Amino acid sequence: MCFGVYLPPQASRGKVPALLFLAGFSCSEETLAIKAGAQRYVAEHGIAIVTPDTSPRGEGVVDEPDAWDVRIGAGF
Repeated sequence: MCFGVYLPPQASRGKVPALLFLAGFSCSEETLAIKAGAQRYVAEHGIAIVTPDTSPRGEGVVDEPDAWDVRIGAGF
């Protein structure tokens, strides 16, 4: 499973709160950074962001559909 992690500048001086962001259907760990631009806000407020890929890919399941919109773990 892939994760994206953003640590604000304040993390170099100690602990910071973390926000776990679960992207929607067919999204990946990069969705928040690409579409929301949240880094500016969390940097200002000293918040870390952890973004897991909510639709694991390439898990080698024999009958996994070969489609962008339906995969193992994809939710509706």
